[in-house]
Amino acid sequence: MSQDKFPALLNKPWRILFFEGDEVMIMGGVYILAYLFSYWLLFAIIPVLAIYKTVKAKNPRGYIKQVGYISGLLDLKGYPSSFTRSFDE
Repeated sequence: MSQDKFPALLNKPWRILFFEGDEVMIMGGVYILAYLFSYWLLFAIIPVLAIYKTVKAKNPRGYIKQVGYISGLLDLKGYPSSFTRSFDE
């Protein structure tokens, strides 16, 4: 019989060192852009991450996902498209 560990806090975000998962994704995205275009873009990781952290800290949880939904870049499961003007239940 296997004894799998059950996480203590289910809603706690995963971390790598002291960065949360979304911050690691941003760093990875900037790194990939630097690899594709120019290594000078690597200097953009720190300012981009600093701006993202300040926006994230000043706004409520889920703000970034809402911005993506409102701009039409992201679809939320179970919700109509962000471009829908009228909705009948």
